Amino acid sequence: MHGANPGRWAASVVGFHWLMAVLIVVVMTLGWVAEEYPSSPDKVTLFVWHKSFGLTVLLLLFFRLLNRWNKGAPRHELQGWERVLSRTVQGALYLCMLAMPLSGWIINSAADFPLNVFWLIPLPPLTGASESLAELAEEVHVTILWIMVSLLVLHIAGALRHHFIGKNQVLRSMLPGAKPGTGQ
Repeated sequence: MHGANPGRWAASVVGFHWLMAVLIVVVMTLGWVAEEYPSSPDKVTLFVWHKSFGLTVLLLLFFRLLNRWNKGAPRHELQGWERVLSRTVQGALYLCMLAMPLSGWIINSAADFPLNVFWLIPLPPLTGASESLAELAEEVHVTILWIMVSLLVLHIAGALRHHFIGKNQVLRSMLPGAKPGTGQ
């Protein structure tokens, strides 16, 4: 279940990690911009991009989890508390990557607004129209956003801690093209 290099993540795992990291930043940015944008066709366009990329993250999550399960994880020397914290934060991030787009889809459905991914793929509503459900789903969506932002800060801080304080290969093992122990 481990790649050729036991101290390094498989290239496909690294690729999924960074692709999804970029997409998540794009989705969050589009959501914030769209939310603040004045009502207009441009606002609708921003939300279509936000929803489309958000649902792309949801789809990629399943492929990422299958890939991660198939490829396994490198063996890093971590203290027990580090391993528990790392797995907890990563697990919570995966849950957020699942719950965030689903709650957005529920908002859209309850608001009785058609959902077309990238203007091309119509998706069915998950619920019937309901103003109260749309409001609740929006509160959940925003709450998950702040939980996810907090978890991302912890995740990044942990990676930097490993690199600068622990002086180990944890961060390097997830960098595209880097070779453990070389600093490249």
